[in-house]
Amino acid sequence: MAERTVAVITDSVCGLAGNVAAEFGVYLIPVRVTTPDGTYSDGAGFGPDDAIAAIVAGKKVETAEPQVAAMANAFAECANAGAQSIVCVHVSSELSGTVGAARAAAATSPIPVTVVDTGTTGMAQGYAALAAGAVSLAGGTNAEVARAAEMAAESSQVYFTVDTLDFLRRSGRISGAIATLGSMFKLRPIMGIRNGKVESVDRKRGTDAARSTVRELAERRAGEMVRPAGAVGLVGSEAVPAEFQLSISGPTLESDPPTSLAIHAGPGMYYAAVAQMPQAYFDVLRGSSLASS
Repeated sequence: MAERTVAVITDSVCGLAGNVAAEFGVYLIPVRVTTPDGTYSDGAGFGPDDAIAAIVAGKKVETAEPQVAAMANAFAECANAGAQSIVCVHVSSELSGTVGAARAAAATSPIPVTVVDTGTTGMAQGYAALAAGAVSLAGGTNAEVARAAEMAAESSQVYFTVDTLDFLRRSGRISGAIATLGSMFKLRPIMGIRNGKVESVDRKRGTDAARSTVRELAERRAGEMVRPAGAVGLVGSEAVPAEFQLSISGPTLESDPPTSLAIHAGPGMYYAAVAQMPQAYFDVLRGSSLASS
């Protein structure tokens, strides 16, 4: 394998499991989760289930971008490990301040940093980071690694739906009146990312119908791709039921939905993401412990 010179960093909003990120050489920086009891690192002893439990208990829970100092430390670690440059692949700047924090930290980095605003979140962002990691492992230049992330992000789509409207109401995504009517008629919204923001795509009566629509939308999008990869996740469940697994021509995996989505969507939130991936991604996947996924 060619010598690697470009480090790849992403934030925990991507939904990548640590072992998956490690296989592709992607460095994960946790976002912060704030509650009245304190501030935590996402995934470090505080995840989606903890956030939901706190909200149900009446506590205000929010996520915040990593501190600039934490980003700067990560850049220094990459430089000390021998990287000649860094590509940061982050959640949409319309949804978080992480891109801004990365750009601020880049000003003091000992090596050049390219910041990619993916314009998305969850595993759509995660796949952009994996694409960058794969191209980096293949010896790609900084420009090639950044472009791989951009192309995967541009091709990607993530859809999700909820099992309860209470969390969308609490987060201000929908009004109390709409939540009441939706609950009364068992209407479940289907949402996606458009222009970097969460927008309503459709609505269905009943959770199963909504989840099926999310899966179908993702499969339809993947059908337009030459080299697709896909992921599904369900908050509060050990495994996604077989009927909600993706059936596409490329590899799929299960990914725990990120804490940021769980806070707004609540238990039972199901999501599916797909992206067009570079050949380097499949080359790395074939030789990894994830090959059977």
